[in-house]
Amino acid sequence: MRWPCLPAQDGTVTLANRRYKNRTSRGIQRHSGNSRIWAQLTNVPGVQLMRFTDLGLRAMMLLAAGESGERRVTTRSIVVAAGASENHIAKAVSRLVEMEMVHARRGRVGGLHLTDAGRVASVGWLVRRLEGDRDVIDCIGQHACPLVPACRLRRALADAKEAFYAELDRHTINDLVGGAGLSGILKLSIKRKIQ
Repeated sequence: MRWPCLPAQDGTVTLANRRYKNRTSRGIQRHSGNSRIWAQLTNVPGVQLMRFTDLGLRAMMLLAAGESGERRVTTRSIVVAAGASENHIAKAVSRLVEMEMVHARRGRVGGLHLTDAGRVASVGWLVRRLEGDRDVIDCIGQHACPLVPACRLRRALADAKEAFYAELDRHTINDLVGGAGLSGILKLSIKRKIQ
């Protein structure tokens, strides 16, 4: 028995034992009118952090690795190493400064440095603050679910989210950049992108 929708390696999808290309020239999937189900099955990300959170964590890791390598880290060097836009990195760094995880110094000899709190903060704590208080699934939002009064799914998803955060609470930024591996890779990637 086949699942209703399985992506294949060649870019096609098996749906009800038939194969279809992912997109037509107009960008619309052709598959027996099940577009809503199709979108739900093919776009399920699992646990996925917002891009803002991802960039915030990368900035913290680059700062920790930069401090261990005793080099000045600037917003621009984070942009180059992370491969992200300067505007997005600036927003993430600004939020980290507000959270007192990062200290920013302006000027010619300025740069970014982790604060003492930033060095010992758990990854779970950081993700909670950067992600905000969002539910895994929006049961009472714009399109409220009629099953909310008797539904146990919302509680199960909230428990799963807390288990995810509990696992991240076991690690700090310094744990993630420990050893010589990450700082060596960072030096190579920065040199390669600057040249």
